[in-house]
Amino acid sequence: MTEVIDQIVESICPASVAQATGAAQALLRSGLASQHGGLAGVATRLCAARHAPRPKLDDKVAVVVAADHGVASPGIDLGDNSPTVSGLLLIAEGGAAINAAARSASTQLVLVDAGIRGGESIDLGQSVLSFRAGNGTENFCEGCAMSEDQAENALQTGIALAFSLADVGLDILALGQVAAGSQPTSAAIVAAITAQSPAALSPDDQDVVDKALRLHDLGDCSAIELLLRVGGFDIAVMTGMILAAASINVPVVLDGHGSSAAALVAHKMSPHIRGYLFVSHSGGIPAHVAALKALELEPLFAVGLAQGEGTGAVLALPMLDAAARVIAETGH
Repeated sequence: MTEVIDQIVESICPASVAQATGAAQALLRSGLASQHGGLAGVATRLCAARHAPRPKLDDKVAVVVAADHGVASPGIDLGDNSPTVSGLLLIAEGGAAINAAARSASTQLVLVDAGIRGGESIDLGQSVLSFRAGNGTENFCEGCAMSEDQAENALQTGIALAFSLADVGLDILALGQVAAGSQPTSAAIVAAITAQSPAALSPDDQDVVDKALRLHDLGDCSAIELLLRVGGFDIAVMTGMILAAASINVPVVLDGHGSSAAALVAHKMSPHIRGYLFVSHSGGIPAHVAALKALELEPLFAVGLAQGEGTGAVLALPMLDAAARVIAETGH
C-alpha cells in the first residue's frame, strides 16, 4: 500500500467505549432507554462513533459512486444507453428516489464517476464529479480486474473525497453505487473474505463467481490484492471513503451489496472500522446479507430495498438524527 493509505489505516482508532458506556448509563437513568428501545442502542453507537456525549448530525452527505464492471461488459460501448449512465443521469437530473429522500432528509448529494465505460466522452452534467480510475474494470474471469496502481489510486480518491467533504462539514456519510455488473463483483469479494460458496452468495452468477475464485488465489491476499483481482472502481472508492471517515470519527451508513462489500474490504484493512458503520437495510441480495453477518451489523429497518444506489442509506439518516436527539434529551 502507499504511504497515504498506510497512514490513514494506522490513524483509525476504536469507537469510544467510554462514550458508549456514558450514553447507555445516562439513558438508563433518564428512563429513555426503556421508552425509545432500539433508538437508544443506536444513540449509544453514535456517541461511540463520534467520540462525543451528544453527537450532532447536522451536516449529512450522501455519495453515489458510479462505475462499470468488466465481468458484465457486453463487449461494446453502449454510450448513453448503458444502465450505469442511465441510472446516474436520472439522479443527476433529480428524478430518482434518492433525490426525493435527500431533499426530505436535508442531505447533500454528491455524484462521482469512478470509471464508467466511455464516460470521458459522455456529458454527465456538471453535478457529476469525474474521478475516473479507469475506463471500467476488466473481466475478472479472464485476468485481474485492475492494476495495482488503479486500485491504490481509487482508494486514495475515496480518501481525498471524504476529507474534502469534511473540510466544509461532514457529520455523517451515506454511501450508494450505480454500477453495472456489481453483483458478481460484490459476491466474489464477500466469498473471498467469508469463505462462503458462490451459490449461496449469488445464485444467478454462481458460475461466474466460482470461475473467478478458481482463477485467482484470494485466500490470503491483502485488501489491495483483493480489489485489483476481483474488485471494482466504485467499491475501491467507497472503501477509501469508509477508511477516511472512520479516521476522523464520522459514521458511515451502508446501503446495498456494493457498499457492504467495500465495508468488508475496509474491515480487512482495519477491524476498528466496524464501530463506525451503520446499515440501513438488509436488502434482497444474499452477498449483502452475508457481508452484514460477517461484520456483525444489524440493519436499521426492513423495507425491501435492493438496488443499492443509496436511497436506503439516505432514508436511514432521519432515524439516526432522531437517535442523536434521544441522547441529547438525557441532559448528561
